[in-house]
Amino acid sequence: MIAGLTGGVDGGASGKKTVNEAIAELAAVVQAARDVNCPLHLGNAALNMLYVARRQGLGEETDSHVLRVYESV
Repeated sequence: MIAGLTGGVDGGASGKKTVNEAIAELAAVVQAARDVNCPLHLGNAALNMLYVARRQGLGEETDSHVLRVYESV
């Protein structure tokens, strides 16, 4: 991990938002960008990973738990 970084999945929850809250916020941003014909490709990629995390039952966990999606790959 990064030196001096605390919290996260193993060190306790450090995120402030749940995965579901992050999905709602990022989905609104991505849609607003689409509405002005300015797609956010990285935003879409991040949103897809959040959707995968929610499908794995992590919707009520903090958004830092999205790392578990990568651990399962």
